[in-house]
Amino acid sequence: MTGGRSMAVHPALDRRAEDLLFVDGRWSPAASRRTFEVSCPATGEPIAQVSRADADDVDLAVRAAHRAYEETWRDTPPADRAAMLYTLADRLAADADRLALVDVVDNGSTVRRMRADVDTGVQLIRTYAGFVGTITGRTIPIDSHTLNYTVREPYGVAGVIVPFNHPFMFAAQMVGSALAAGNTLVLKPSELTPLTALEIAKAAEDLLPAGVLNILTGFGEESGAPLVRHPLVRKVHFKGSVPTGRKVMEMCAAGIKPVSLELGGKAPFIVYPDMDVDVAVQGAVRGMNLVHQGQSCGSATRLLVHDDVYEAFRSGLVEAFESLRPGAPWDAGADMGCMVSRTQYDKVLAHIAKGVDDGARVLTGGAPVADDSLPGELYIQPTVFECDDMSPIVARDEIFGPVTCLFRWDDEDRMLAMANDTEYGLTASVWTNDLGTAHRVVARLQAGYVWVNGHGRRPVGSPFGGYKQSGIGKERAQDEFNSYTQEKSVLVAL
Repeated sequence: MTGGRSMAVHPALDRRAEDLLFVDGRWSPAASRRTFEVSCPATGEPIAQVSRADADDVDLAVRAAHRAYEETWRDTPPADRAAMLYTLADRLAADADRLALVDVVDNGSTVRRMRADVDTGVQLIRTYAGFVGTITGRTIPIDSHTLNYTVREPYGVAGVIVPFNHPFMFAAQMVGSALAAGNTLVLKPSELTPLTALEIAKAAEDLLPAGVLNILTGFGEESGAPLVRHPLVRKVHFKGSVPTGRKVMEMCAAGIKPVSLELGGKAPFIVYPDMDVDVAVQGAVRGMNLVHQGQSCGSATRLLVHDDVYEAFRSGLVEAFESLRPGAPWDAGADMGCMVSRTQYDKVLAHIAKGVDDGARVLTGGAPVADDSLPGELYIQPTVFECDDMSPIVARDEIFGPVTCLFRWDDEDRMLAMANDTEYGLTASVWTNDLGTAHRVVARLQAGYVWVNGHGRRPVGSPFGGYKQSGIGKERAQDEFNSYTQEKSVLVAL
């Protein structure tokens, strides 16, 4: 703490998991006995000292997962797999408030956001458990003396790495999809927010056979990279930044491994003049995901507004942003929490400074929050830049913070060229009351998930994933479940 900042402490946590690795059904320290500190970003207080996995621990976990697959999980009836996952979901749902608070203190996002994440994570586990009965094959007519059929089978060991912004939800999603499809799993959560992944392991400890679920806490180069490269890992999934996604893909190429990626975004939010301005402004505020400080790959970070409604939208947006109240993450009335780490905080402020240097104009925000009643220091004002074109860095880079850019347009072709002028292609939205306009624009947008008159809602079951460098594959739906299986063709001579 510095200056006059509040000396408030985080709420007491009811943590039930060990601060250890969960490997082969047991809690154990890292082979090196090394640990690292996990702290509350809102206060700077240490909240855990967890084991620091390295390549030796990865090898133990992967071999345990491989053994569990070969000896137990592969032959577990699908209905039994589903029943275990339903039970796990029920246990987690019963603990939802406790788990959400662990994420709040570990991550810094608002309690309402993290509580919704727990509900979604539980729903995803149940959804994937329900997909177990959909694993089917095909029959192919060849001739009267031949039977050709296919079966879908798990890969074996899946290696998964998830980021810091939705700790519980992402971990639950991966546990549900990989295990329901019949794989065993080695999961590495972010070193910044590892605690609820360990809580999931605790809930599953007496439920799943040993080795089916393994959780490794640690850092990317020390445990993430060895996990991706391990020869017994047959399928890889990574969520995170584009640069790290490229490295993961390169490592998978060396082993000829299937990989799915959910990476960054720089979403265009396109407003037509027939749209109610107040509705569009509120959509932009929600679409920025400020309840977790804009730390979302789908945030509405490029607002392209038609000239006829630009001034009204601009005024309304600034007013809406200035009405938001940052607060302690566990304050139920807070509209925003704090950044997840000092590194992320510094990165966002550096982008803001560079945006100003590049000629982008700050309409509101653009600085740390000046409120000594807040605990800690990692709070940034919600920020709106006004840009004349795509040249400023804030218009091009994924900032992963509470920063959006506002553009004026009057020509649809030029506007769409600007919307697509990015390496990203994760999400986009179109705001219009004209159905023909909506479908015409949607068809031209280079994005894997497009909203019309909305931005941010992702119902479970709706396939989510990006175009271009925003990733490979779809998730949160049947597509993700299927991606954890491979097809075998069998030809029988009769």
